[in-house]
Amino acid sequence: MKNNDAKYSDDEVNDLLFANSVIFSQWCNNLIELNDLSNITDKYHEKFFYVCLWELLVNSSSYINSLEFRESQHENVLKMIEEIKQHISDDEYFMLQYYRNCSCHIFLTKYSYLGKDWAIKDKDNRVTFYDKKGNVIKLNQYEIRNKIKNVIGQYGHGEGYFKIEIRKRLNPIIAKYKDLITLKIEI
Repeated sequence: MKNNDAKYSDDEVNDLLFANSVIFSQWCNNLIELNDLSNITDKYHEKFFYVCLWELLVNSSSYINSLEFRESQHENVLKMIEEIKQHISDDEYFMLQYYRNCSCHIFLTKYSYLGKDWAIKDKDNRVTFYDKKGNVIKLNQYEIRNKIKNVIGQYGHGEGYFKIEIRKRLNPIIAKYKDLITLKIEI
């Protein structure tokens, strides 16, 4: 939040910085705690893991880059993100995103509503996917389904094997950065 341009008062900027700091710290803490529970296979913790992982992968860099003062722990988060990205393929990155999206909302290609003229109108509601560099990948439902089948097919025995393999690969990387739990809230 370096550039305010007088759109917000100083108090509003400080409140926003504080809220972003809390959210960022929660992503880090939750991801590491869930990583410690990697042997637990209940669906709730698994879904929450993918949400925290994805939010950290996608949103942390821009948050950290917006900080005026960074601590070494912020640099460690950036290193962890890069290390995770190096240890997964583009297709596996897509699947992590897919799992996050499935945990947060339903996939729809459109939804219908009644307009003021009482006619049924359709609004596109495409789910956006990103590559590892943050570029938008445009896929329709058919392309998403085929990509999922291809990725899971690489593991031969179904989706469960893919999830186990990814967790095995990511677990030591995330565990290595466990000191991130001590991230403090910037005020």
